[in-house]
Amino acid sequence: MGSNDRKAKLSVVDYIKTDRELLIATVDLLLYILKKQREMEIDRPVIIERLSTTFSAFETNFSESIETDKKLSEELRIWTYKIYEYEKEKNFSVLRQLINEGYLTFTEIERYVVCPVCGSPSIRALFICPFCGSFKVNTTEIVQHTVCGYTDAKVKFWSKDELVCPSCGLRVKEEDLKILGKIFICENCNRTFRNPLIRFECLNYNTTLHSPKYKFDPLESKVRKIYGYNITKKGEGLIFSDTILIDALSLLLSSYPDVIIFRGGDTKNFMEETFKIKELEFSAIIIKGTKAVALDVVGEEAIPFLVKAGVVSKTSMIYLLIVHPDSLRTLADLEKMYSNVRLVNALDLSLDKLKDLVVSILSN
Repeated sequence: MGSNDRKAKLSVVDYIKTDRELLIATVDLLLYILKKQREMEIDRPVIIERLSTTFSAFETNFSESIETDKKLSEELRIWTYKIYEYEKEKNFSVLRQLINEGYLTFTEIERYVVCPVCGSPSIRALFICPFCGSFKVNTTEIVQHTVCGYTDAKVKFWSKDELVCPSCGLRVKEEDLKILGKIFICENCNRTFRNPLIRFECLNYNTTLHSPKYKFDPLESKVRKIYGYNITKKGEGLIFSDTILIDALSLLLSSYPDVIIFRGGDTKNFMEETFKIKELEFSAIIIKGTKAVALDVVGEEAIPFLVKAGVVSKTSMIYLLIVHPDSLRTLADLEKMYSNVRLVNALDLSLDKLKDLVVSILSN
């Protein structure tokens, strides 16, 4: 069995742990969807609207291999993600695995047109006259002169700065015209029509795959789907199980010299050896020099952490709690009671923010 086959058999959690960028990107993505879903306070699917640099392992589903799509700016609206295929053997979608394993649900919201050559969604529609091929096409009202009954495009009633009936020659007031509908008119050949030809123009001028202002007709275009995502209870449980969150944080802190991280049972040993406190375990203890941060990820069960905060208050450590939004009220008074306790609402969290907070505490 090849390496691809072996990886394909892994659960999504085990798979993302095999790669630094996938792990960090997936954790940030889950946090972002949770934040947006809770902000809306409903179960509508979240349409992902930005591509943060922290999502560098994701690209939009505009194309399979367009380099420029991998570096899209934050200003461009992003709806659909797939895993960035930055190495050829990693060519299946982590999003799809998250959905298949019940961490996310998704639904199709709508569809949009992209350039068939470069895959960019930055396009504009052009109306073309079916008679002369000019792009000087506009809309106008079809009106009827109530005095003589003449019917034509309103634009043809204008003579200099006033309305004049082309048939009877009378000056016309707006109230003398009965609006019957709208129609297209070509400013080049002056002909009217109901159905213009439609052409699209690609606005991606940075690509080398086609010339600037590349145009194509609707039948040549490609259509992409817009998806919205919901995080499930299982997905929330994945975030607040602390495992992947601390794994990702550990990776970000690995570039900082002299930072030591204890996990699981090692935190229990540290507490006993350093503070003579037995049987007290944390998600992580992060140390730099004489400074230490005890970190816990708090899910919907918050009561045990009230007791732990009281014990930690007797030490020199800062106790940092990443808290599920439903547990904030239960723990809200801890910061008032103990000067060394810090609460962080998970909805305000990104991995970079968490990393910066930990580094700041260890540096002060």
